[in-house]
Amino acid sequence: MAETNTTKLKRVTGQLKKALGTLELQEAQLLSRMVTEGWYDPAYPDADEEKDWQLLWTEGRTESIPYSSENLGEMRAKCRQLYYVGNVFMRNIVRNAQNYVVGSKGLTIQCSSLDDPDLEADVNQRWRKFAKRQHMKQRQLEMVERGMCDGEWFLRFFEDKRLDVRFVEPECIKDAKDEHSHGIATDEKDVEKVLRYYFTKLGENTSTTIPAREILHVKYLGTANMKRGIPPMGLLLNRLKQYDGWLNDRIVLNRVRSKIVLIRKWVGATAAQIKAFADAAQTSSRVNASTGKIERSRKIKAGTMLDTHGQVEYEFLAPNVQAGDVRHDGREIKLSISVGGGQPEYMVTADASNSNFASTWISEAPGVKEFERLQGIEADALEFIWHREMIFEIEHEGLADPKGYDPEENDSGYEPSIEPPTLVTRNRLEDTKANQMEFDSGVLSRTTWRQRDGLDDDAEDDNIEAERDADAGFGAVSPEEAE
Repeated sequence: MAETNTTKLKRVTGQLKKALGTLELQEAQLLSRMVTEGWYDPAYPDADEEKDWQLLWTEGRTESIPYSSENLGEMRAKCRQLYYVGNVFMRNIVRNAQNYVVGSKGLTIQCSSLDDPDLEADVNQRWRKFAKRQHMKQRQLEMVERGMCDGEWFLRFFEDKRLDVRFVEPECIKDAKDEHSHGIATDEKDVEKVLRYYFTKLGENTSTTIPAREILHVKYLGTANMKRGIPPMGLLLNRLKQYDGWLNDRIVLNRVRSKIVLIRKWVGATAAQIKAFADAAQTSSRVNASTGKIERSRKIKAGTMLDTHGQVEYEFLAPNVQAGDVRHDGREIKLSISVGGGQPEYMVTADASNSNFASTWISEAPGVKEFERLQGIEADALEFIWHREMIFEIEHEGLADPKGYDPEENDSGYEPSIEPPTLVTRNRLEDTKANQMEFDSGVLSRTTWRQRDGLDDDAEDDNIEAERDADAGFGAVSPEEAE
């Protein structure tokens, strides 16, 4: 008797339940093998369970820094390679930091208001001479570059007839005898109290000591009790390489797809005819050392046609991956790079097509805060250098000894006023109105207002005074006097 519809439905339902049970069992068995045997990720062929997680801190560790000098040196080398020649995003992230933190004019620094205007002018003039002689604007840019790629920078002070500053390569801060880790000797009870640095020239095996007072060490990533800084860009190394690999794969796939346009079959051709055609079409050949046979090769160019006789068929297996399937993957990688770099996507990629004005303005906020943080690091360093120069001027160049002078604490007594470049100016009219309100209420000084606008305070005073004299008729030269 033929099955009824109800009977057929029950039979099919039973088969589906049985198949589902088998599938769940197989899934459980597969999951069990993954747990017990380990999971192999083809994207990371060198990864295994032991390398998946690296233990950075242990109870037996004597220092808080989780990397050895060799680890840090390797990380710095990779970051530098990507920055100089390896990756466009790496270059852009560092350059963005330089442009926004330092800008074209650098952080402006001058003496805070003194009761004696002549003394204030003298102090500022001495700093300007020092800054010009030491190329401080360029050094400010280099501070950011070194900090981003190396995680730290060392500036050494040289006192002879004048005070000079020079960068020291982080690889040179090294104890050749390896008695002091990372080339830095600290107090046994206080790792933050540095006693001296060990300087070893590249390629040499002997070290010289440098007193701590002669070195300014600034870390861009790391805690106060770490002897060395960690490169902030080290976190991006894998993502940057992955994006380059993803982009190269897309380029290769497009090139392969455009190479071969068709396959031409020769119906009824003999093997001798095909051999003769292959000999004529070959561009090069070589003898296989293991088989002794001649191997012909033909360079495949765009638009190439492949020839074969009718008894042979070729099937080109193309991956079932379309451009639309992977375009989101590329953007996710770029977003990951942006997050690690602390900058919005449109700043890292120079592409604002994914955002409108409002969302771009909002997304800019984390980048602005990141740049403000770096400006704070830069300002602290410049303040330290300012006091060292003023102390030298007091001790050797006759500058007046002010109240609060304490060279042991690197305090010259002359407090500097440091103004970084303005990070965001969306509406100049609104910014000007806000400055005017603060100025009228006595909160903002004219000097700070000018600094916000990137103007030189002394130059503007001279220009305004000259214009007033000209308007009043003073300083104008008559034609008779000119003769």
